[in-house]
Amino acid sequence: MVTPRNRERARLSWPAAAGILALVCLAAYWNSFRAELLLDNQTIILKDPRLTTVGWQSVRDIFAYHYWWPSLESHLYRPLTTLSYWLNYSVFGNGARPAGYHAVNLVLHAANVLLVFALVRGVAGRPWAALATAAIFASHPLTVESVTNVVGRADLLAAMSVVGGLLLYRRFLASAGWRRMAWLAGLGATCLAGVFCKESAVVLPGVMLLHDVAFPVVSAPSRAATVRRSLARVWPAYLGMMPGLAVLLWARWAMFRDSPLFGQFASDNPIVIAPFWTGVMTAVKVTGYYLALMIWPAELACDYSYNAVTLFGWSFTAGQDPHAWAALATVLGLLAGAVVAWRRDRAAWFFLGFAAAAFLPTSNLLVPIGTIMAERLTYLPLAGAAAAAVMALAAFRKWMLAASPARSRRAVAIAWTAAAVLAIAALTARTVLRNEDWTSALRLWSSSARAAPNSIKTHRALAAIAMESDPSGSQVDEALRLATRGIRIVEEAPLPLHHMPAALFEETGAYYVAQSRLFAARGRQEQARAAHGQAVLMLERAAEIDREINRQGRARLLRRGLRPEQLVDHGTPGIYQRLGWAYLESGDAAKAVATLDYLRRIRPADYESHYMLGVAEGGASESERARGNPQGANVHLARAAVSLIEATLLNPGHDPSWQTLERVYSLLAPSPPAVLTAGGVHSLNMDHPLVPGHFREACVQLVRELAAAGLRNDAERWRLRFVGEVGMPPGLFAPPPAERERAP
Repeated sequence: MVTPRNRERARLSWPAAAGILALVCLAAYWNSFRAELLLDNQTIILKDPRLTTVGWQSVRDIFAYHYWWPSLESHLYRPLTTLSYWLNYSVFGNGARPAGYHAVNLVLHAANVLLVFALVRGVAGRPWAALATAAIFASHPLTVESVTNVVGRADLLAAMSVVGGLLLYRRFLASAGWRRMAWLAGLGATCLAGVFCKESAVVLPGVMLLHDVAFPVVSAPSRAATVRRSLARVWPAYLGMMPGLAVLLWARWAMFRDSPLFGQFASDNPIVIAPFWTGVMTAVKVTGYYLALMIWPAELACDYSYNAVTLFGWSFTAGQDPHAWAALATVLGLLAGAVVAWRRDRAAWFFLGFAAAAFLPTSNLLVPIGTIMAERLTYLPLAGAAAAAVMALAAFRKWMLAASPARSRRAVAIAWTAAAVLAIAALTARTVLRNEDWTSALRLWSSSARAAPNSIKTHRALAAIAMESDPSGSQVDEALRLATRGIRIVEEAPLPLHHMPAALFEETGAYYVAQSRLFAARGRQEQARAAHGQAVLMLERAAEIDREINRQGRARLLRRGLRPEQLVDHGTPGIYQRLGWAYLESGDAAKAVATLDYLRRIRPADYESHYMLGVAEGGASESERARGNPQGANVHLARAAVSLIEATLLNPGHDPSWQTLERVYSLLAPSPPAVLTAGGVHSLNMDHPLVPGHFREACVQLVRELAAAGLRNDAERWRLRFVGEVGMPPGLFAPPPAERERAP
């Protein structure tokens, strides 16, 4: 028998729907291939050594280290997402060329669009509503940050896990025998893969539960009997996902139990330092912003960090507080709509719940996450919200048709169809324009400045772009104007010290250094000194913040039961490099030595740390000699020699280390020459009276420094080399009786 529903299905076949949706995806994202690898892509893809070679070691390291390794510390572990970047970079040979990455992302997005179509069609039984939902999802500009931004792939893969897992679950419920077990195995594997692509995929059991509540798999005379029989039918599926969730918990415990990070940073998400209810209301306000962008995505930003979204202030008039109250009213209205949908349309109720469940892990309502707001976080919730909205509009359309005279119903139906097509076309056009923002850093951050003018990261980024636009330094004043605007934002609402943005102060200090050198080159010495003084102040502030972050991390590990001797110091090398040079240029060699000694402590495997410390020790020697203290000068020269020998051990091809070492020995003992050169290759002259002792001290010191920094494998490798190749006694490398206490 042919029913209206069957006729509707016949009018929209799967191939036709797939073709239409593929065209929508291409229309929205044809220009995404022009986008560069910007923002996090430069660190996660271009600076990850795991991606650069094909081999088992690369795969092992992907599973052995966290998502941001080795550039930054993080509490993110997404090995399957990183593995996909490795496939692009090395296996497919894309390297640093972005087109291949964009192709994979677009294919993943198109696959998700088809999965959303299948889910809405299967749950609601409305093919045209499913097509409209999937087309909105395919073309909405809020998806750009997940599709055009390559590292948004984590959201694409997590969404595929959740929507695909839910479809597998529906197949499991409808099957029997071996097919049922096959769908169950697929569901378990999908859950396991999803949570190792992005942590938010843990919502899969939650959306399955919503599905079971909305559509019980069996019916019985009483509600209790229905629940019992349904549980008997569905429990294997929930049990089948437990291994994946357990493996995730174990992996995160093993990966991060000794992490030095004390938590999230308020400069990324101020909710982490807010009182509970203030944080909740701030998160509600952000929810309202997301809903507004779903409806009217006119102004979009790639960053909403401090202080683009202010903390809620419990008033109706201050700052953004009215937005929070409006958002709360909207959320309450949606809850009321869910009550109505429960009675009238369970499919609409389910998709409202789907959107809420998908949004909850990243909403900051349960626990503060690493960002207060990011458009990529709406990727999966958008699918549920679009489905619920389409169904609500379809119900309104049905009411309008019923209320219209018979002769005008066709015109009303055509008008609704035209409106839907125009809305999808408008979304597509906005997405195309948004893709263009990702074609250059300047366009991207300029658009963010319009949408989020109080974000400190926006000002940081625009300052860096201004500085890089002219290597001669002519844009340094503009860079400083932008950077100091970011500092004013922080100073207007100061954060706790360890939550302050150290990078902003570091970069501002670097701009002041450049300005000082520009003034000096123009003969404006007084202005040069003033700019250099500002540089030192900014860099000292950055170092103060960085040391406090390190102290907080050490305190966290002590609370977890680690002993003080097990702790290592962490820090941002660039801060101490810049501050050390700034101290040297200002003539304060003692502070330069102390700063660069700390740099060597946190980066003992980096030859530049040792080289810079050697230069600083040489500067300290000159200061002592100028004071008439030749003995003190020689002590600093000996320390300089040891540090420089360490630099040459780590990088024998670093000519400045050898040249500085020659100058040091020319002051300590000018003959015989301490550095020999043959065929452009430098070596130490072991017949020099001072070199053997300094060399031995450098070897011992390097091994101990590496071990103290937690690099025990490197320390052992160097120890074996010194013992085996150089013939040094093994006892030299034993720890001293009392390790000096390393203050944070």
